[in-house]
Amino acid sequence: MRLLANCRSIVAVVLTTTAGLSTALFLNEPPAVGAEPPPPKIALIVGESASPLERHAANELQTILERLFRVDVFIGQQLDPKAAAVILLGRPETNEKLASLVAGNWPNLTDQGLLLRRLKREQPTLVVGGGSSVATLWAAYEMGERCGVRYLHQRDVYPDQQAWPGL
Repeated sequence: MRLLANCRSIVAVVLTTTAGLSTALFLNEPPAVGAEPPPPKIALIVGESASPLERHAANELQTILERLFRVDVFIGQQLDPKAAAVILLGRPETNEKLASLVAGNWPNLTDQGLLLRRLKREQPTLVVGGGSSVATLWAAYEMGERCGVRYLHQRDVYPDQQAWPGL
């Protein structure tokens, strides 16, 4: 009889706990302590008039960053104030946002020149660009290499994925 009473108590506790969990999930309560936070969002900004090669550079950089770090990289044309960081990709001629933020501080680059430069803004911002569309693609690969990617003849080698260190 005592065993039956104990079983009823255990069943009642399990049902109460399960109901509490389903209620917590239904009400969209914050995750339990120890749950991993969502990955930071990185805004990768390309211009409306970006060339196909610059758009390819954006896709490549998105892949590189998401393989290197636990982040979500979103390619778009508008600045996102909620993003953990902003990466402006391209050249002032093809990326209007980049042109407005860099203003007259764009260096005189040759067609093969590339640029990786942090901007002083409240939101961490990095410019990845070049003197031409292909140089912009090279700049994206250069950023990957500076973060640890090794481009070999037969394949690319990535280090283990890690948390986003910031810009």
